Amino acid sequence: MFQHFIITRFNLRKKGWEQTQGNTKVLTDEWMDNRLELFEKYCYARA
Repeated sequence: MFQHFIITRFNLRKKGWEQTQGNTKVLTDEWMDNRLELFEKYCYARA
C-alpha cells in the first residue's frame, strides 16, 4: 500500500508571507479551514 502526500502552494509556509493581496491574514486556523474547503471542492475528486 502506498501513502500519498500532496504538497501545494496553498499549504506551505513562506517566510514573510503574513497577508494576502486583499490584506487578509494567512496561516490562521480560519484561513487553513477555508483553503482545505476550496481544495476539497476543486481538487479532490471523490468516487
